[in-house]
Amino acid sequence: MKLLSALGENYDVIIEMVDFLNGDFEYSEAARKIKGSFIEPMDELVLLCTTHTTAVFDDLKAILSIEYPDISLNNIDLEIQDITNVRDDEKIRNTIFNTVERYQKDKLIVSSAGRKDITQRIVEAGYIYGFYGYLSITLSAEFFHLKNTPGGLKDYQIARKYPEHLIINWYPLSTLLRRRYYLPETTQVDIQQSNYDIQKEPDLIQNFSALYSLPLMIIQRLKSEKIGVDKKYEQKDYTWLRALPKTDLHCHFGGAAGPEELKTIAEAILGDTFAKERWRTEIQSVEKKLRNCSLEEELYKRKGTTQKHPLHYLEEYYKEIYPGLPVFLINTVQLSILSVNEISRLMRQTPAQPNTYESDTDTEGLELYMDAGNFGGSMLFQTKTALETAMHCLLEASLKDNIRYLEVRISPMNYCTAGLTASEVMNTLIETSAQFISAHPAITVNFIIIATRHKDRANISKNISTAIVFSENKSKNAVNMELPSEYISSPHVCGVDLAGKERGFSPMQFIDLFQPLHHHFIKVTIHAGETESSQNILGSPLPPSCKKNRAWTETVPGQENDGISSRFTHLTGNVPYFKCQNMWIL
Repeated sequence: MKLLSALGENYDVIIEMVDFLNGDFEYSEAARKIKGSFIEPMDELVLLCTTHTTAVFDDLKAILSIEYPDISLNNIDLEIQDITNVRDDEKIRNTIFNTVERYQKDKLIVSSAGRKDITQRIVEAGYIYGFYGYLSITLSAEFFHLKNTPGGLKDYQIARKYPEHLIINWYPLSTLLRRRYYLPETTQVDIQQSNYDIQKEPDLIQNFSALYSLPLMIIQRLKSEKIGVDKKYEQKDYTWLRALPKTDLHCHFGGAAGPEELKTIAEAILGDTFAKERWRTEIQSVEKKLRNCSLEEELYKRKGTTQKHPLHYLEEYYKEIYPGLPVFLINTVQLSILSVNEISRLMRQTPAQPNTYESDTDTEGLELYMDAGNFGGSMLFQTKTALETAMHCLLEASLKDNIRYLEVRISPMNYCTAGLTASEVMNTLIETSAQFISAHPAITVNFIIIATRHKDRANISKNISTAIVFSENKSKNAVNMELPSEYISSPHVCGVDLAGKERGFSPMQFIDLFQPLHHHFIKVTIHAGETESSQNILGSPLPPSCKKNRAWTETVPGQENDGISSRFTHLTGNVPYFKCQNMWIL
């Protein structure tokens, strides 16, 4: 365990810290509990020193070398007399961030010894690279008179004489995150109010919110990180990036699985008793047919010179080779036959002229996106086994990337072509997520229901009613799972997204369908002004009488605002309108 601090004009607090972590003094019961949460003693003390405090460091070293010879004492020279200007601040910040990055792999405790400006920089670096927590020790005011008299005792000597009267506070990183990154004031905090139970929330230490509320100086540091520049450090850079806590606010359930996951899902479907018993003969026949042809060649032959994605013709091809058999089952067999490389190649295909679909009026870009998504989504996930396996694969992948908050976008009706209902789809996904969260409480999962505007109104209406049933206030009653109560209502529908082709489908056309969302306080996000007139941004599926309650933002879950994904450059004169209507422009 390491202790990192900035050395001030005296060394008393440092000795008090060392005494507490490695000494054998009789502290109060609450302090002993704090100390008991540290599994091992400190083995290294690292002090950040200015030129002004070098002499203090030498005096401290002389004392500790006698009283604590097993502790390694290191001096990190900030190479400045003191912090006098912004340039000095920038210089020491780089030194501090490099120091924290170096030591964070060990249990790194941060404390303040009289230089809170430097200590704040240490804590800020810790939000990027990680640290164990913040420890403070304060002498009770009733003993101040003992050190201000001729021949009076030093602070650390008073602390050793009256250890039970020290005010000791321990703030695990999870507590600092909840306090929004400001160092707590400790001088007036009684020890009985200390948050010393580090064991309760160890997984919050890398909570995604550490990136959400970063101070500007940390963002600047992140921007200055040279990632992927030097091939020698490629693996180190990748490991660092992967370890950063993240939030994924735009994960589409259909299309999220990669080639390897798709094969896993296909094999799970074919291994399902339900599929074996119902379609045993058909599966064998389809497999024989598919093995005798090249899917890629067949799709490119149908594509010809069009700007369509090759996968656009997949359903048409499947229906021709085996009429009457569910498309998802043929696709399942096909995926079990294809290699990972073949699946990857199919998913990554683009038109001969890839830039032609990027104009303001074309919708081909959306079609390309949906064709690839259907191949690894609605044309596969049509059984409970498929949904469970796909959701589990997604959550495992998210956990590996240290995603702490995940919003999964889904159109439940897309997965109802083989007998499942929208409620069964959502029940399966929510139950699978809840079970996963019970084993991995660091991740939070919610769902956004997609209302696809270019589909029929009955489809949109059903998706919206499903969103209401499984929203935050309803999901606990809708889902019957034998899980601890704290997890039952955790995954839920947190919003509805009006998406799909914009041309010919103004947001105002959906006012009547979206009214129930307003009545149930369901948040809404709208795609507008992406391929059609930017004036579409000024429309909304909620009428003026509902504006005060309409809510959504993709970047701050839980805030009451609208999110509108848009080209905003043509509407700068309408900024007051957006402020008045509580809209977020994303």
